[in-house]
This record gives sequence, C-alpha cells and structure tokens, in this order.
Amino acid sequence: MEIYIQEIISYMQAFACEGLKVEQVAAHFGYSKFHFSREFKKLTGVTPNEYLSSIKIENGIDSLVRGESVINSQLDAGYSSAGTFTTTFTKNTGLSPKAYATQVDQLYELVKQQEIVDEDSDTLFYRNPNFPVAVTPYKLTIHIRIPGDFKGIVFSGLFLRPNPNHQPVMGRCRVKEFTYDFYHLPAGTYYPMACGVRKSKNPFSYFQLSKALRACDGQKITFPLQKNEELTIQLREKRVSDPPLIINLPNILAHGIKQQMARNRRKIKKRVLQKTAK
Repeated sequence: MEIYIQEIISYMQAFACEGLKVEQVAAHFGYSKFHFSREFKKLTGVTPNEYLSSIKIENGIDSLVRGESVINSQLDAGYSSAGTFTTTFTKNTGLSPKAYATQVDQLYELVKQQEIVDEDSDTLFYRNPNFPVAVTPYKLTIHIRIPGDFKGIVFSGLFLRPNPNHQPVMGRCRVKEFTYDFYHLPAGTYYPMACGVRKSKNPFSYFQLSKALRACDGQKITFPLQKNEELTIQLREKRVSDPPLIINLPNILAHGIKQQMARNRRKIKKRVLQKTAK
C-alpha cells in the first residue's frame, strides 16, 4: 500500500465532502476494509476513519475562514447532520463552527501581537481544564529544532494520541526560544508535537494549517516522570502521510493568556491575604 498512499489520500481529499466511507476507499483500491485499515494505520499512525474525519473538519474550517455560512461549511465538510458536524467540529477545534467563524479576526490579532513580543514568557501556557494538575518534582523539556529560515510562531503540546485532532493536555507557544517545559501532568502517556506557522498577513494561514510545519516523530513520554527528561524533535515540512492539523492554535493561545491572567490574580490575592494576616 505504501506506493499508493499519495493516491489514496488524494482520493480521500477529493471525495470526503461526499460523505465518503472507509469501506468505499478500500474497495476502490482493491482491499478489504480490515486489511486497508490495518495497513493505513501502519503508514500514517492513525486509522482511516480518523484521517477522513480530520479531512472533513479541515474542509469545514477552510469554508468558515473564507466567510461561508455554517450550513455551507457543514455541506463542504461532507456532513448531512448539523448536530454531528457541530459536535465533531467542537471536539476537534475547541470552538463551535459559529464561534470559530466569529472569532477568526480577533484570534488572528492575538497571534500577531504574540509574534512581535521580544521575549518568550515561561508563565504563558495552556492547561486543559478537563485534566487535573498533578504536582510532581520533575519536568519534561522539549527542544524544537527549526529550519534556519523560519520566522513565526511555534506551538508545542502534549497530546493523548499521535493524531493532533484534539486539545492538548498542556500547550505552549513561543516566537524566539523554541524550548518548552511541561510538568504537573496527570498520570498517562502523551505524544509531544509541535506546529510552526510562518509569519503571514493572511489570517487563513493560522487557521487552515495544510502548509504549516510540524514536529511529530512518534515519540511518547509517560508521566509521572521519575527524573527530569529531555526530548528533541525536528520541525519539518508536511509529509504525505501526515494527518491534517485541525486544532485551533490561536484559540489555545487565547485560553493560555486568560489562564495566565487568572493565575496572576490568584498570586496577587494570596499576597494581599498574607500581608493582612501579618
């Protein structure tokens, strides 16, 4: 199957909007569904169902960013059910289709503000509120190697699966020093991944990530750590077998900033209470 993977993915991209199913793809290329699914996952790291779903959401994002209505975006994505489209879209991006469309400009401005910051902030990070903070003494440091000509913003996160089609458990963004610390994560196995978006005047570039660089070589790390750990991954061009990047990176940044402000308020309140107690 390896020699046909480009053709298979091109076929999936061409017909995803028509409600394409995995068994149809398998039959078109002369495979049983079981054999096709097994070999496809070996080559891409994700199931064909996951890959198809990511293509559909990518099409929906593309449509929304172009200014299409939610219903047209639903049809462009290949969903006959508005409810299924909204549920799947929200699960993958962190925003409903309607909220996504209305916040594009605002989130774009937020990214541009971050790009002109002269220094990276170690206090700015996003924690997924669905996962508890587990305080432990050790941290994971991830070093991102970037191409020499890269200028832009690099998002890095720890994900539950090798397909970044969900919100990370913890995420960071940097524009200068591409080294990231992750700590206090609940017990589990996580996949470190990064996405690099080159500076652009086109908001579309930050939401439809088909041309974004990525770093995801299959490494994984298990928490709690028994000592401080370090990993290095290379930011590279998209490969044919890479699944679409459909997470809403600007929205993760926005949540990280909100969480940072909340942490700052709590620190100030704690200091005030300590002074009062004295």
